[in-house]
Amino acid sequence: MEKSISAGLVMYRWNCGKLELLLGHPGGPLYTHKDDGFWGIPKGHVEHNESVLAAAFREFSEETGIRPQADNLISLGKLAEHKDKDVFA
Repeated sequence: MEKSISAGLVMYRWNCGKLELLLGHPGGPLYTHKDDGFWGIPKGHVEHNESVLAAAFREFSEETGIRPQADNLISLGKLAEHKDKDVFA
């Protein structure tokens, strides 16, 4: 079985000396009344014909309605979300 690959952007800012992150919550009936542990970065599936970075930008725009800029990007690498899925940030 081929691993699934997702990509997302971690948006952050410093506000009065405190780090703030933009997190999203999955929608749909499965996540109704499930807030604890169900927050994460806006991310989604990398298509076969696109780069990880292009997928991260596309997914962020689709999920937030915000078009991110390519300034000051820092790769956080990948995380194995489970045995058959890797997530790049």
